[in-house]
Amino acid sequence: MTEEHIGNISVDAGCIQLGDPCYTHEEAGNWADYCSNELSKMDDNNKQYTNIGDGIAVVVNSGHGDGSYPVTVTRSRNGNIASVTVTFIEGGDDA
Repeated sequence: MTEEHIGNISVDAGCIQLGDPCYTHEEAGNWADYCSNELSKMDDNNKQYTNIGDGIAVVVNSGHGDGSYPVTVTRSRNGNIASVTVTFIEGGDDA
């Protein structure tokens, strides 16, 4: 397995969404209201993630709020993407 930096993700809502845009585009409607609604679900439940629908998407709190975060992929021996990682806090330490 090999790891490769593929870019950065910019965060302006304090969270990112992982999901197929074909399922969430229509559901999102007004993007600002949609983000606020998902963030309020996380706050109300005192957690850093929420599921949208039945396997449609997952919204994840970015740890430090707005910013630009590195995205890496891990590839299998035959070159297929095995996993995607967004690093919000280097070394996993909040310090």
